[in-house]
Amino acid sequence: ALIELPESFATAPTAFHELASSAADADPAAVRSVRLQWLRVQEDFTRAEAEALKPRADAMRERARRGDGGGLALEEMSLRLRQLSMRLASLKEEKRLVKRGLL
Repeated sequence: ALIELPESFATAPTAFHELASSAADADPAAVRSVRLQWLRVQEDFTRAEAEALKPRADAMRERARRGDGGGLALEEMSLRLRQLSMRLASLKEEKRLVKRGLL
């Protein structure tokens, strides 16, 4: 499965780095806006990875259920899906904090 990233994925880190490096001169609202944009891009990428991995994990789960092996691969995929789920939750919380001006 091909994962296509939005164009903002390429520009957000650079823009954020430029604003962060001149934070003393930067408008706080602009810094917050770029940071939210970068968090949204990370969230989209993480969600895309999870969505691409889920069907493979489901297929591997069915294979393991039939006794055809694949238990270790299923365990690794399940671990990665849990990591992605936790990452999405932490990005959601970080976005909430940035929106409230706490980060």
